Amino acid sequence: MKLLTYKVLLLFLLAIVTACEKEIDNPIPPTGIDYTKGILCLNEGTFKFGNASISFINSADNTLYNDVSFQTTQAKLGDVLQSGYRRDGKIYLVVNNSQKIEVFEESSLKRIATWTGFTSPRFIAFGDDNKAYVSDLYASAIAVVDVTNGSIIKNIPIYTSASSAFAGWTEDMIIKDKKLYVVRPQENMITVINTGNDQIIDSAVCSVKPQRMVIANGKLWVLHNASLEGISSAVIVYNIDANGKLSQHKRLIWPNIQVNPIDIVDYPQKNSVAIINNGLYVIPYSQTNLNITPNIVQTLGNSFYGLEIDPVNGNVWVGDAKDYVMKGSVYAYNQNYLLLRSYNVGVNPSGFILAK
Repeated sequence: MKLLTYKVLLLFLLAIVTACEKEIDNPIPPTGIDYTKGILCLNEGTFKFGNASISFINSADNTLYNDVSFQTTQAKLGDVLQSGYRRDGKIYLVVNNSQKIEVFEESSLKRIATWTGFTSPRFIAFGDDNKAYVSDLYASAIAVVDVTNGSIIKNIPIYTSASSAFAGWTEDMIIKDKKLYVVRPQENMITVINTGNDQIIDSAVCSVKPQRMVIANGKLWVLHNASLEGISSAVIVYNIDANGKLSQHKRLIWPNIQVNPIDIVDYPQKNSVAIINNGLYVIPYSQTNLNITPNIVQTLGNSFYGLEIDPVNGNVWVGDAKDYVMKGSVYAYNQNYLLLRSYNVGVNPSGFILAK
């Protein structure tokens, strides 16, 4: 009888300890916390579940705070957080399946505005004259937005001869020297738009399924994910001339068809680009082939999904979506690819906004 009593007491104490640990893992942000002093993790959420969220990692003490936008607004963020940006004291969050862009004050994460009128927004690129460009999954157009009030000034039509619902799909965008570069995954094209007059000046045919882009070492690196097409995925590197026209510099092919490249970012500390592809691969600017062995191995049960490089210390931030339904994790690695810290965040961590 006494032994049973001790066992019950032990279980009771264990339950208390476990509950306390859960509270420590998910504390409420203190009043007046500055959200520019740490890492914002963008948790995409699950399609049609409405569970997109933001996690915050305080750089001062590495404390994790989950679902911080709910704490500051008392409202859910929406359905599918596609991408996010910091610009001029504001945070812009593209919530794809909620057809909106949420605008927050960067230090307090107080909501400033909600931009609407989109079909299925994907990414933003900011130009001059208070203009922003928004790509879209279905609209067959690039929306031009007045950032002062969130109104859509015009739509730049993206013409296509295909009949698919995704034919006019526009995805990642980059602005360089007043030229907007837009990838079109379904049409296998890169469209170039003059941001001075918002006219299309070129559309270059590229490899199959362009997805993400980055300017690195003065060139445009385009990541192609052709895994569902049964052919090899690739990274195509382009020269950009004075008029914004593209010409192929080199073509890097993954040796294995069974790959799934998701994201590409510049890694200037290594004179390289970094790519998520069932692991992390670091490819020097001068390299003429793609690595077979990853620099950071993705272990069984993990799914690398988000990527960013800290411009100050070169640390690598990786989001792990796991099974794309359960809550994910975030890992911080140093330049030697050694794990520094890990955090339990929201569902499908797909991007980061780093500390100022």
